[in-house]
Amino acid sequence: MLAENSKDELVLIEVQDNNEYAYFQRMLFGTSKSI
Repeated sequence: MLAENSKDELVLIEVQDNNEYAYFQRMLFGTSKSI
């Protein structure tokens, strides 16, 4: 989930409901999409 904090910065929030490898893969994918 992409959210905006009080400083108007975009922050990627991930709810971890899977193993760490899948979490890491989603973080990489989310980071690459947000750039």
